[in-house]
Amino acid sequence: MKKVFTSAIALSFSLSVFAQTSTSENSPMYAQASEVSSPQIDLMSKDVSRKYFNANRQEVKSLDDAKFIEISKKNSRGLWDVAEFFANGFLHMEGTFLDKKLEVRSGKFKFYRPSGVLDYEGVYAENSPTGEWKFYFPNGQMSSLEVYENGNRVREEYWNEDGTSLLNKSAGERMLPVFDGGQLVMSDYLKKNLQYPAEAVASKTTGKVVVSFWVNEDGTIANPKIEESMGAMFDNAVLKMVTEMPKWLPAKHHNRPAKQMYILPVAFSYN
Repeated sequence: MKKVFTSAIALSFSLSVFAQTSTSENSPMYAQASEVSSPQIDLMSKDVSRKYFNANRQEVKSLDDAKFIEISKKNSRGLWDVAEFFANGFLHMEGTFLDKKLEVRSGKFKFYRPSGVLDYEGVYAENSPTGEWKFYFPNGQMSSLEVYENGNRVREEYWNEDGTSLLNKSAGERMLPVFDGGQLVMSDYLKKNLQYPAEAVASKTTGKVVVSFWVNEDGTIANPKIEESMGAMFDNAVLKMVTEMPKWLPAKHHNRPAKQMYILPVAFSYN
């Protein structure tokens, strides 16, 4: 008789804050986005610094390999104005840094979605959020207004996507994704859907497989990866089970669904 024991550990690794087609830099789209968003940065100026980065924030040499284009220029106050664009020309971020290496954020920052819609905005004081920060849903409606002091959130207010107030503040933050129905329902699902490999029956192998996967903003599962292996038979059984899982309830940060990694240990025993 097979027994499958499970436990769950979530790795708090979110793409939320606190997380194309090549277009010539001289194209009308790129120039227009630059002019509207950051008029203090002249793309044709000789003292403008330009860098390209891929999706993993690794610097690359050309626009063809880039996900982001970073443009910076020292201003009259001795600070560094920065405008970062998606490779398709739409603005991603604009703000000011204290240093040339662009490591210390200071002042007002705005971040945008690939569609051009404002994602969130607020003020940094040497990399610590301070004062009011505003976060938005994709439809432009504000999802939360949060106040920070010394990098710590001291007050928040949440809204639904239709503009009505979210009265239950605890529903605005869910640090970890959750299997729909909770831990007990997930354990029951695993017992019914995870198969002990028939090839291992004779040896009665026991052990543990640890699998990681991403829970997307819409609750779907993506990129399952074996972190601790028991061998191909057991690994494949776990990967099949994870791939076929129903949608989860995604993590929520700033009252918005957030993509986040989850780590699930699965223990096999045979009696």
